[in-house]
Amino acid sequence: MRTEMTETAWTPDSLTSWRTFMAHEVLRPQVLSLRERDALNPLEREQYDDERIAFVNAPIVLPTPDLNRLIREARIVTALNRGPQFTARQSLAISGSQTLGKSTAAMYLGRTHEQRERAKHAREDDADFLPVLYVSTPPQTSPKGLMSRFAATLGMPVPPRETTDRIMERVVETLRDLGTSMVILDEVQHLRTRAQAGMEAASALKSFSERVPATFLYVGVDLPNSDFLGGAMGAQMQGRATMIQMQPHSIGSAAHRAEWDKVVALFEREFPLAQHSHGRGSMASRGHGRRHRLAAHPPAQGAGRGHHRRARAPGPKGAGGDPARLPRRPRPRKQGARQG
Repeated sequence: MRTEMTETAWTPDSLTSWRTFMAHEVLRPQVLSLRERDALNPLEREQYDDERIAFVNAPIVLPTPDLNRLIREARIVTALNRGPQFTARQSLAISGSQTLGKSTAAMYLGRTHEQRERAKHAREDDADFLPVLYVSTPPQTSPKGLMSRFAATLGMPVPPRETTDRIMERVVETLRDLGTSMVILDEVQHLRTRAQAGMEAASALKSFSERVPATFLYVGVDLPNSDFLGGAMGAQMQGRATMIQMQPHSIGSAAHRAEWDKVVALFEREFPLAQHSHGRGSMASRGHGRRHRLAAHPPAQGAGRGHHRRARAPGPKGAGGDPARLPRRPRPRKQGARQG
């Protein structure tokens, strides 16, 4: 399984772009040894290197704990939402700081869900089947603006005087006809429920989600503290959502270092490197060693290259807790110094 795409500004904001994303496949080039690469003629070597660069530059997804949990929770929530619903459906939410790969994780989840649904119903090439709809929330939007964004993503024209309710009705009907079972709404932090327009848009979204027989996935920055989940309306939505809080990787503990080693090993396995030793103790341990050396000898504030703050050790018990300087190294005697 390939997972954790690098964050990208490109978003599938139409059915055409989503289908392009679904059809896109990055082929891993054959891994040649350095001798085999050097044996290629100049044109073949250039083509091979271009293929490797294109592969490394493509979005790469790794099975991180956050993504594995998202996939597991999505399957549970989707299964719960399949049967007859007499109360509000459950939803999912992905939260985290910027550049952690939230949108990438959501798109990967949508991709795997669509592939599974198409295979399940034997509709792999059916253009009239849309298991997943991906929409990006416009900033400072109104109820009509939000529903118009859904309509635009589906390629549906919106007459200037059409009401919000009518737009919603047409979108709901279209999604039902297309068999949509997952709706991904990205950048939901733009819905500010403490402002009047944002509260009305969130209310329209709540009504919309109750009418579409699909699992909704909300993606945004710092959602627990955002306006989207603030106020009475936000509290209702938060109570129905399973929150996946994405965290940056760390090496602050043995468990975190072990997890980081696994992530680095996955990158090593994926990258078509001609001259690299794979396995534990290569890239991961070098990164750890560098971090540990910097932690042991942090640079002084404002110091130039080659200057470090003197390391200190905690004082002995009973010494009042004052730090004790490490003993200085003896200065070497100059060669040829005068004796006696």
